[in-house]
Amino acid sequence: MRILQVVSKYSPTGVIGGPYTVAITLCNELARMGYHVTLLSQSENQVEISRKDSSFNFLILKSKLLSKKFNPSSLIPISGYFSIFREVYQSKVVHIHFARDFLPIIVAVMCRLAFKPYVLQCHGMVVDDERLSIKILDKFVVKPLLRNARKVLVLTFREMERMPLELKNGQIIGNGISLADIQQNMLHKEFEVIFLGRLNWVKCPLKYIEVIQQYNLVYRDAFTSLICGPDGGQLNLVKNQLLAVGDPKILYLGALDKSSVYSTLQRSKVLFMPSERENFPIALIESMANGTPILIFNHFDISPILLESFPEMVIDVTATCDEIIHRLNHLSNKSTDTSYVNKIKSFVAEKFDIAGICSQLISETYL
Repeated sequence: MRILQVVSKYSPTGVIGGPYTVAITLCNELARMGYHVTLLSQSENQVEISRKDSSFNFLILKSKLLSKKFNPSSLIPISGYFSIFREVYQSKVVHIHFARDFLPIIVAVMCRLAFKPYVLQCHGMVVDDERLSIKILDKFVVKPLLRNARKVLVLTFREMERMPLELKNGQIIGNGISLADIQQNMLHKEFEVIFLGRLNWVKCPLKYIEVIQQYNLVYRDAFTSLICGPDGGQLNLVKNQLLAVGDPKILYLGALDKSSVYSTLQRSKVLFMPSERENFPIALIESMANGTPILIFNHFDISPILLESFPEMVIDVTATCDEIIHRLNHLSNKSTDTSYVNKIKSFVAEKFDIAGICSQLISETYL
């Protein structure tokens, strides 16, 4: 079976994260299972490439960003449309990592024209929006594409409820990672708390700095804490706040290359995600797969799943700074407990192993 995976923006270094990380993980596992897989994406920074990886094909199109304000939504291929249609036509099913972006919409429309079954995976990016331009786009483009998809994949029940229409073809499938990539030997802890995510207002990096500053005042023997992630509009604010705080034990490392994400997480005691809103962040699974506990707010869509086994990793969004830092310290102390670390890893293996997710896709979604 030929499977085409489509994602808006190519990120060979892995700094974009999110849908690209999910797409590349799915491609690797599906190819390992013996399926013919192609990843279709686009990039501003290189000419069109078409090559075979050790396990699957890449088709990366040269593209142009029409508006810096809408990145990657306004990224559009300069050429290669025949190549896209050929891949669509030759594939048994097309799996589109979908948002209101040009490339996913173009491919979905081509699927309709070629009478080719397609699956849309929305990653929490398609929700009701009150802007007039989005309402018009949804009415004439997005909603028809959602209705006619073989399946619309959502991460949680909460995401399903936020979709701009009632989904009769909705299917809940969570994110997953390849457990084969995880180093089993525990690395020595070098860092206290880590922030991993794009530096934008939704991820709340400024709140993270505020909390960790207080944490270091209360727990003076704490290790250095890290801020890791690419700029999402708040990099300058983060740098200015770090200068104003003047705490040498809070460091900004920039965007981590995918080859160093797992080792950095494993060397950290706790991952703290103070986001304004989150659905099913892949960084959360990556952290737990490496045995590193996490702390999230109870408004995260994934929080009900965590509450079943790790209630200490979920805190009420109304919690005070003191309550947050004491919970972080509790998790920090547990992060070196071998039995606790093994419990976390077993939880991830049971619920978020990419092999099980791909088997579900093949048996329940693609066919």
